[in-house]
Amino acid sequence: MKIPRLAASVVSLLLLPLAGHAGNCKLDIHPVTSGFFLNPTLDKLTVRSMKSTKAGFDCKLQQGDEILQINAQPVPGHKAKDVQAYWRALKPDQPVTFKVLRQGRPMTLVLAD
Repeated sequence: MKIPRLAASVVSLLLLPLAGHAGNCKLDIHPVTSGFFLNPTLDKLTVRSMKSTKAGFDCKLQQGDEILQINAQPVPGHKAKDVQAYWRALKPDQPVTFKVLRQGRPMTLVLAD
C-alpha cells in the first residue's frame, strides 16, 4: 500500500529540517507512522546518522537509536505535528535530553555544552 510510504515521506520532510536544533547536532531521522498522512501518529523515530554542528561537541546519539522522548515531549504514540512544534521551539545551544532505546536498552542522553 502506498499511503504509509507517503506518510513517512511527508513526516520526513516535516521533521528533517528541524533536526539541526537538537543540542548542536544535525540528525538524519527515519520516522515510522500510522494514521492520516497529513498529521500521522509517530510509531517510531530512529536515528539514521548524526553530525555535530559545533567543533568538539559530542552528539552522543548513535545510528539505530530509537528516540522515545525529547526533553518532556514523548515521541511514540504522539502526533507528528505536536512533536514537530516542540522540536521547532528548541534553540541550537539549548541542552536537550533524549530518552532512547539503544540495542533494546533504555538510555538517557543529555546533549549540552
